[in-house]
Amino acid sequence: LKAEGLPLGVVPDNVYALERFDGFVPGCIVIAGTDGIWETRGASGEMYGKERLRAVVDANADRPAAEIAQAVLRNAAAYRSGPQDDDSTLVVVRRV
Repeated sequence: LKAEGLPLGVVPDNVYALERFDGFVPGCIVIAGTDGIWETRGASGEMYGKERLRAVVDANADRPAAEIAQAVLRNAAAYRSGPQDDDSTLVVVRRV
């Protein structure tokens, strides 16, 4: 999905452009999250990153959306070194 403009909820009463996406077919999974997930830092200082997030989603792709979300958040928490310093919000939508 491609998007431009402000994230939802950042500016009250912001007007958003309507976009259409016809590729959301059965079996598709859409992930929306805050940067606190992929910017989580491990012991080496390296960020968790979107590739790790994708790998966890791929490894759990046959599971329900709630279980995919739990797997990602658990994996990111296990990777994190030190206290969490940013929010970690994740939405997983799976078309059945």
